[in-house]
Amino acid sequence: SHMSLESYEIRETLSKSRTTLVRRAVRKLDGVPVILKGPSREHPTAREIGQLEFEYRVLRRLEGPGIVRALDLERAGSSPVLVLEDYGGENIDLRGGALLPLDVFFNVAIAVARALGRVHARNVVHKDVTLSNTLMHPRTHEVKLIDFGIASELSREHQSADTASQLEGTLPF
Repeated sequence: SHMSLESYEIRETLSKSRTTLVRRAVRKLDGVPVILKGPSREHPTAREIGQLEFEYRVLRRLEGPGIVRALDLERAGSSPVLVLEDYGGENIDLRGGALLPLDVFFNVAIAVARALGRVHARNVVHKDVTLSNTLMHPRTHEVKLIDFGIASELSREHQSADTASQLEGTLPF
């Protein structure tokens, strides 16, 4: 791996896509668990770099309950690496098709709706709310939204019906 982040101890790879590498790590300075999200290629495109920088900005703006916290934007060579809190949440999607108990399901649904309310109140549209972009703590059931990479910031002038035609992401949600 080309990412040289000396101040972090990498623990495991959580996911790797064509563009993004997401890993669990510990900040050596204080032992704080973090998630590192960076480009999966050594020479990311300008767009991939821009997306990480954008996601960092959006997350800093949205800080609050139900939204994963961005702690920092580090540099590894020329690539930005997003440092996110690791609050112990797990991907709901990875439950191997196990259905959530109804009370838990409704807690998740309500938490996601609340978090999205806060997101939208700050004129941001997530555009890809799915279970794989939702984390839940296995014991406390605390839910947080992640992955604002394709979110968009709405300027007040453009909040009209035409945003419906620009939906990306996963529609059933």
